[in-house]
Amino acid sequence: TRRVAVLADTTKAFLVVLGLQERKALLGELEGLASEMLRSVASTVRAGAVSPVEEDRAHVNLDRVLLEVAQLDDELEAARALLAATWGESRAEFDAATGDLWALPRIPALAELEAVADESPELARWNAEIAQREAALSVERAARIPNVELSIAGRHHPLGDAAGVVAGIAVPVPLFDRNQGGILAARHDLARARSEQRLRDVSVRSAIVASHQALEIAQRTVVTLRDQIIPRADRVFAQTRRGYATGLFRYVEVLDAQRTLFAARRELLDAIVALHFAATDLERLTGTP
Repeated sequence: TRRVAVLADTTKAFLVVLGLQERKALLGELEGLASEMLRSVASTVRAGAVSPVEEDRAHVNLDRVLLEVAQLDDELEAARALLAATWGESRAEFDAATGDLWALPRIPALAELEAVADESPELARWNAEIAQREAALSVERAARIPNVELSIAGRHHPLGDAAGVVAGIAVPVPLFDRNQGGILAARHDLARARSEQRLRDVSVRSAIVASHQALEIAQRTVVTLRDQIIPRADRVFAQTRRGYATGLFRYVEVLDAQRTLFAARRELLDAIVALHFAATDLERLTGTP
């Protein structure tokens, strides 16, 4: 159980690093666009086509992106350290994590997951726990049967030459102690273990349902953003940039289109990480890949 939990925690730490690396690449692209737009707006201002306020807006936009880049660098450094801590290092000695974050995991049917739930380490351990409690109860029940003691010894009479053999048997009479206390305590321990097993079974199975639902929601979000929202937002941004160059749109409209596009791409990145997180949770709960 502990090994599976460590594997799941390490996987999530790795996914966080991958996600932040992708965010950094996204911000690098956004920084390049913001710098390009600043130069374009500054040129337009110098030509007297727009107000100098537009250039200030472009400066503010670039400054906000640079601030987010600096904050992200700190987050990424912390995430790398947390990942390194999973194998016992106090600081990260690697430069980057490598993985295909965009490879979507297979979504199994809920019935398939429920069928393998009994193999979950969280549930399987209780079979051994209950067997142990049942054995303890058997020991306590056996303790109420008195032990019969036999003894045998040779004896020589001190006043003569007579010698003989003395044998004895001792059988305790359990008038007051039949080990009722020990038996009762063992029964309570067994009942408590069975109750905890039932509670854990409900908890694990409900967690499987919740993680499966989270997996489906994340996949639906990823597919909708990737195939519908982002392509349209990309077209709007491209058309708005071209329109700004010909005076058809104002800079504020270009900025709005840019923010809409990159907000959707950031949402897609968050959704793909959430998708892998949910898949990792299912692997931990079922104990299967």
